[in-house]
Amino acid sequence: MFPSVDIGFVFALHQESVGILDRLKHSRKTRGNGWTFHTGSVGGFSITLVLSGVGQNNAEEATKILADVFAPKMICSAGYAGGLSSRLKQFALCVPEQVLRESDGQALDLSSPIPRKTVPMLNKFTLLTANDVVESPEQKRALYAQTGAEIVDMETFAVADVCQSREIPFLAFRVILDTVNDPIPKDIKLILDNMGKGVSRFTGALLGSVWSRPSVVLDLVSLKQRAFTATERLAQFAIAELLRRQTLAEKPYLLERDGT
Repeated sequence: MFPSVDIGFVFALHQESVGILDRLKHSRKTRGNGWTFHTGSVGGFSITLVLSGVGQNNAEEATKILADVFAPKMICSAGYAGGLSSRLKQFALCVPEQVLRESDGQALDLSSPIPRKTVPMLNKFTLLTANDVVESPEQKRALYAQTGAEIVDMETFAVADVCQSREIPFLAFRVILDTVNDPIPKDIKLILDNMGKGVSRFTGALLGSVWSRPSVVLDLVSLKQRAFTATERLAQFAIAELLRRQTLAEKPYLLERDGT
């Protein structure tokens, strides 16, 4: 059993986590049962970060293990997202007030520290957790029309649901990597689908895509450049949010003014 930490981060992909990993002091890595955990400290907070892999099942299991082993006082679901609304530009930092699960329409209210089940609320800034990568602008617009959600990912609902069941304070924040008008090429989708499913499957998908369409390399370079900018945005927000919470903890009289 490891000592309890202040903050637990759940990232699907290594690339999403790099900004935080680069800032971790006294960093150490632990592997177990297929999961990789990074522990250290940032701004006086003890942190454990887990790389879950893509999708709700992976996110759920990783969050449960994170909660069981490290008992974080708060859990954050962070990473990239797609835009479903035209008002969200690339690299916009989004903190949703509500998350919906595409498969059954269930909703969790994220506006209080501990998520709680609720009916979907149209007045809330909403993230949709989808079952699959949303490829085309047409699909994105259709999801926005159906749900009112302005951003989409594949993990947040699962993480929030675990936190709700265990009464763990929760925060979600996402950076827009592809806007509503940005299509995701099918071979890039194939690569994304196989990330986190083992080296052999990922390598096979990558080599197959390059073999069938050599220009996919240019798409991957562009994606990497955008991902680097998005990752830095995630890290900057996370650090600023931790420092803000530290200030409020040290000066309780600011809590009422802050509205939290």
